[in-house]
Amino acid sequence: MIVLTMKNCTYNDWKRAFDADAEMQADFMRETIVSKVDDQTAVVRADVFASEKMQQLISTPESSRWKKKWA
Repeated sequence: MIVLTMKNCTYNDWKRAFDADAEMQADFMRETIVSKVDDQTAVVRADVFASEKMQQLISTPESSRWKKKWA
């Protein structure tokens, strides 16, 4: 489970971007449930079945840019 606090966007903005990446996320996680806590906070629960793929993704320069924009 991950608790995300967004400083540079709203939950709705982040959720649209998150949903747009569903195909890529399917490479390493399934059964994803996203819950809105408030306009700046979300909780994500997922079964991560390929943690090495997830780690590779979050280590890329593109991921760093994404985090700066949305987190």
